[in-house]
Amino acid sequence: NPELIYRANHVPQQSPSCLEEYGEANILTYFRTHMPVINPTDKDETLPNFDFGSIVEDATRLSKTIDMVDENKDFLAQIIYGVTNPSLAHPGVADLTSNREMAALLIIRHFKKYVGHVLPPLQPSRDLQANHEQVVQAEINAGRRPSLVSYPNW
Repeated sequence: NPELIYRANHVPQQSPSCLEEYGEANILTYFRTHMPVINPTDKDETLPNFDFGSIVEDATRLSKTIDMVDENKDFLAQIIYGVTNPSLAHPGVADLTSNREMAALLIIRHFKKYVGHVLPPLQPSRDLQANHEQVVQAEINAGRRPSLVSYPNW
């Protein structure tokens, strides 16, 4: 499988990745042809040559996130913890903690694959979180990388 790199606004001096070559020749053309954008002020008019690059770039990032969750069953727990404790979120998941749709998708996928975590504010996770908050804060204060949280399965 090729590495998933897609830069919507890469400059001509940059060598395009395999996905960029494919995306520009296939995905963008497909979207422009079969998924036109409707003009918000005139519903009968489509906007030609809409730049779908940022959509493909976002989809690439989401695909990588799904892969990370699929490859590491504890990754979702870090997102859940980051949502409930934004100031103590692991830096690797900080950008995912405000994406509700992605969080819901990942929670459902995790449930499908592993039966799902007991989520806050249910009691088993409340106690775990209270203890983990103290551990993480102490580790941050000591200049160490915070340890990862692990929620019980449902």
